[in-house]
This record gives sequence, structure tokens and C-alpha cells, in this order.
Amino acid sequence: MTSDQDMLDLARQLIDEVGVGCMVTIGPDGRPYARYMGAAPADDGLGWVYSLSAHATHKVEHIRQQPEVCWVFANRNYQDVVTLHGKAGIEPTADMPASIYDRLVEFARPYAVNVLTDPHHYQFEAVVTRVETVELLAPHLGVNAPYTLTL
Repeated sequence: MTSDQDMLDLARQLIDEVGVGCMVTIGPDGRPYARYMGAAPADDGLGWVYSLSAHATHKVEHIRQQPEVCWVFANRNYQDVVTLHGKAGIEPTADMPASIYDRLVEFARPYAVNVLTDPHHYQFEAVVTRVETVELLAPHLGVNAPYTLTL
């Protein structure tokens, strides 16, 4: 029998390994909006997940208006999947742990430089998700139905 902590450890390991997930926000029109983003769990567990966003983006606006988000992470063959549900907030990057910021900034910088044209967009903000539920599906580990945990 696998414990809840074992499942959390497996979910965190998958997120650490893939480093990129699909985050879904809810727009002012009530529709979901998905985008791939670099992400990293907090150093002390899976209760918090960090990401970076350029300043003044749609996702930042969505989160400020409706903090409910969903993250989906999958390994390369899409057999192992972690889904996180929670509430996100926008914080200054100075409030992020340095080790997490260092991991994420290299992923975010090329996107902001190559896509965004307004200079104020080059300032990053931290997207911080307080994880409320974790679902893990990993058939090769014997988890054939989503293992759901409420944090």
C-alpha cells in the first residue's frame, strides 16, 4: 500500500522532472484559458507551486479577477499525469525563494524577450499557486485511476 506522502513525492518528482505545465485560468468572460508555463514546487513540498509571468499579461489579469487555477503536468509519453487545483496570486519576484526564481527565470526570459514588445513587460511577477488538491495518474507505477489528495 502506498501512502499519501509517497503519492505527493511522486507528483512532486514528476513536476520537477518536466518543469513545464499547462496552467488554466478563468477569464472575465467565464471561459478557461490555457498556456504552457515553467513551474516549480516550493522547496518544502507540493503545497505551493511557483511560476513567472511577464508583467501585465492576460493570465495576470485573470488571476487577479478569479484566482481559481488548474495545472496539468505530464511526462514525455503522457502516461504519468499530475493535475493540481488551487488558488493563485500575483506577488513580486523578490518574495520568491531564490532557488526557485533561478530555475524559472531562464525559462521565462526568452519568451518575454522574443514575444513581448512593450518594455514594461520585461518585469517578471511571481505567479504563486496555493495547491488545494493533487491528482496523480501513473499506470506504470500501478496508479491506474487518479489518486486524489486534498491538502
